[in-house]
Amino acid sequence: IHTFIGTDDVDVEVQNVSAWYVNQAFAKHYSVGRVFCGGDAVHRHPPSSGLGSNTCIQDAFNLAWKLAFVIKDWAKADLLSSYSDERVPVGQQIVARANQSRMDYKHLKDVFGFDQGIATTHQLLDRLNAPTAEAAELRTQLNHALDIKNFEFNAQGVELNQRYQSAAVVLDDECDEQWHADPQLYLQATSRPGAKIPHCWLINAKNGQKVSTLDIVGNGKLTLVTGLSGTAWKKAADQLDLPYLNVVTIGQEVKDVYGIWQKTCEIAEAGMLLVRPDGYVAWRHQQALYDDRVALQKLTHVLEQMQYQIA
Repeated sequence: IHTFIGTDDVDVEVQNVSAWYVNQAFAKHYSVGRVFCGGDAVHRHPPSSGLGSNTCIQDAFNLAWKLAFVIKDWAKADLLSSYSDERVPVGQQIVARANQSRMDYKHLKDVFGFDQGIATTHQLLDRLNAPTAEAAELRTQLNHALDIKNFEFNAQGVELNQRYQSAAVVLDDECDEQWHADPQLYLQATSRPGAKIPHCWLINAKNGQKVSTLDIVGNGKLTLVTGLSGTAWKKAADQLDLPYLNVVTIGQEVKDVYGIWQKTCEIAEAGMLLVRPDGYVAWRHQQALYDDRVALQKLTHVLEQMQYQIA
């Protein structure tokens, strides 16, 4: 305490000491009836990997927009069942990952030799830098131990590769997603339903400023994202005239001047993405569609399927 406050001139009296215990627990259900839980109440784990606050905020965001839709009579109450379906797998994943990251320090501990008489940094460096066969093996083990810690300190995939499956997502009729690199370490951007809309830089047509695809959706509503030739989808949204549905046209309100969105979006220009308030893709139509009547039928059917109110 003296070191922390920077002086020895203060008398410190310890009033109480409490023990902190490592937790490895997650709930299998986040709601019962009208009671909904989130955050540390449903997933408890050590701070390793830094998965606590962001996971709690994700729980809150996932539940909040769904509650808002139901309260505003924009969706049926059945939409709320998707909260537990979507967030339980995430809670289970981060509890396992945080505890594994804590246990992975064992590899470093073995190299450092703290339980083998090594007590100072000087002794540790002498142990590692010695020109001996034993030290050479330790250096190999150290590199391996550091590679393992990538799963704690550089694991973008753990935090960003979440894929939701619930009644609030209409999945593609295609094969399972194929991972091109370790899904814990590397983000795999995709517009597949259940995934977060990929980040791409666009240009705001009004002010010429860069804007992310992550920021053109949300604002408490569903967003229908299409291209300049996706007029059938825009007409369908206009005809439905729903208070919770916005339309963003890539090439009109925002422009893909770098061509990054075209390479990343995985849909035709006259296809569409239906993106939820939390930025997750609820549904997509990958192929170009120019028939106004068919677009209206498809959009109406999907919205009703996901428990949104149409009339």
